[in-house]
Amino acid sequence: MRAGQGDRSIATLLFIMEIFDLRKCGVVLIGSSEFERGIMQSRHADTLRQIVKRGLPKPLRLPDKPTVDNLAEFAAAYGLAPATDKALELQADTIRDHDLGIWLTTLQAGQKIASKRKERMSWHHVLSAHAAFLSIAGEGK
Repeated sequence: MRAGQGDRSIATLLFIMEIFDLRKCGVVLIGSSEFERGIMQSRHADTLRQIVKRGLPKPLRLPDKPTVDNLAEFAAAYGLAPATDKALELQADTIRDHDLGIWLTTLQAGQKIASKRKERMSWHHVLSAHAAFLSIAGEGK
């Protein structure tokens, strides 16, 4: 009988733990809070707690959503000032309804629009990218 996905995952983690024990190398385990809740309720919870106890005294917990300052940093990476007006509304709606990945995709698409037009990126390009996404999804206004 083939092992289920959970069995393969725990086998992988146990293998990583074995490498850690033998080589004393650094290991970083990353997972979402949803993953953590699910895995700690699985039949492998005791083993996973043992793995976690080998790490830092308290796991680093990042917020589920980026802060306003985080979002301003992402905007700055694209040469933009913090979002205002319609762009701020779009940013807030996107983060609330979808998450950071969709927002970053929208910023990237805005950058592509600006680049194709040989223009300096602005929030107008981001709003244009969002409008294009809506049009593709059949939700355009």
